[in-house]
Amino acid sequence: MSITTCDMGCNTLLYRATYDAIYADDLRLEINYVLEDNDRMNNALYKLDVKNLRRYRVYEMAI
Repeated sequence: MSITTCDMGCNTLLYRATYDAIYADDLRLEINYVLEDNDRMNNALYKLDVKNLRRYRVYEMAI
C-alpha cells in the first residue's frame, strides 16, 4: 500500500484539527487502551503531544 500526496495532506489536516480541539480550554478527551506495539496510534499521539496519565502493563502467566 503506497501513501499518496492526498493521504499525507488529509492526515496533516486531521492532525491539525485534532490538535486545535485537544488544546481548547473547554475540552477534555480520554484516549485509552492503546497497546505498546500499535505504532501508528502511538506515533499519532506523540505528534499531538498527548501526556500519559497512567500506563498499564498486561502480563501473561500460565495457570
